[in-house]
Amino acid sequence: MSSPVPKPETRNLKHETNKDMNKQNLNLLILEDNPDHAELMVKELKKEGFIFEWERVETKKSFKKALAKKPDIILSDYNLPSFDGMTAIRLQQQTAPDIPLILVSGTIGEELAVECMKAGAIDYVLKDKLSRLGPVIKRAIKEAEEHIKRKQAEEEIVKLSKIVETTPEAIIITDIQGKIEYVNPGLLAMSGFEDDSKIIGQSLFLFSDEDGKKRLHEEVIPELLSGGKWKGEIPVKRKDGSVFPAEMICSIILDEKEQSKYLLSNYNDITERKQAEKALQESNKRLNIILNHLHAGVVIIDTENYIIIDINPMAAQMIGAPKEEIIGKICHKYICPVEIGKCPIIDLGQNMDNSEREIINTKGEIISIQKTVIPITLNGRNCLLENFIDITKLKNAEKELKKRLRELEVYYKATLGREGRIIELKHEINRLLEQFGEKRKYGV
Repeated sequence: MSSPVPKPETRNLKHETNKDMNKQNLNLLILEDNPDHAELMVKELKKEGFIFEWERVETKKSFKKALAKKPDIILSDYNLPSFDGMTAIRLQQQTAPDIPLILVSGTIGEELAVECMKAGAIDYVLKDKLSRLGPVIKRAIKEAEEHIKRKQAEEEIVKLSKIVETTPEAIIITDIQGKIEYVNPGLLAMSGFEDDSKIIGQSLFLFSDEDGKKRLHEEVIPELLSGGKWKGEIPVKRKDGSVFPAEMICSIILDEKEQSKYLLSNYNDITERKQAEKALQESNKRLNIILNHLHAGVVIIDTENYIIIDINPMAAQMIGAPKEEIIGKICHKYICPVEIGKCPIIDLGQNMDNSEREIINTKGEIISIQKTVIPITLNGRNCLLENFIDITKLKNAEKELKKRLRELEVYYKATLGREGRIIELKHEINRLLEQFGEKRKYGV
């Protein structure tokens, strides 16, 4: 049966000179059927200045349960009533191989001790030489820490290797003279090579056309020598001789262990991006041609501060100011100064404004416009797109037509009474002619 777990026993080492390794608060598991022997071990470790909590167990079942708590160190006797040290080592290796196990026995022989160490024990200490226990534990802790660090480093290497092997970007490692030592699958896929047999040992210039070689000599290498890193666009040549644009990041890395330098280059095929940029440029060019020759004014306004961020020539002509003067100014200064405070509130993404308005150009002339305002998103900014046409002539013609209509109505009303009197006069003349025996003169 396992003995009760004693209260943690610590020692104030604040002003002592023991090493940091001793100052760690260790969790100690003692596999020992003799409580007195366990107490001797504890006493020896206290004398060495260790700070620890400890638990003693003696059965296979209690040992398994204690292993699940992940102790820092295991001290194990070899001869136990229910099982032996070799079985304990095998259990430890199966469930917690990173935890150091030290055999502490009085009857173990040298050959058996060697077998136990081959099975996974870190070391062994004879019970009549417990003075060795402290140094052995220190070494075990140090080796365990180094093992964990090494394991973490190996796991990191495996993780990085998987990233390098699976990334679509092309990666090349060369020596400082540019001789290729490694390429990843991404480079093979990008360059058209089936494997690296015809690449390893070749110069980095293998993937450069004449323009690329020139760039490497004139830009990349000098920049690397001065700052250790270069980033930019560069043409890359495939196996079949075709060339594609790539974004290249090149840097010098130092292997401190070997005190040697390497050149790490990675390429990202930007053909699609360049094509998209070209298509966008052509689209923008066509759009600018349309806007510049459009007979309607177009203005783009940032809704955050109502600043004009772009304007086409026709709008600038209507306003009567150069484009450079208008951009960056608040819209009310140019677009609707006659109606400051009456600008419709636009519910972005839902509504639009379609109305007639008036603006005052820089000459002080009032211009009537038919304006359409719609909300848009431009480069992540909420904006208003206003387009408007000059309807001043139309409005003036409309006013003139209304004025003429009013004049005709007045004239019509004035002539209505006079026309009636003329008819009566014709009737009177015809009647008098008949009285004198003459024919009627006017037909009414």
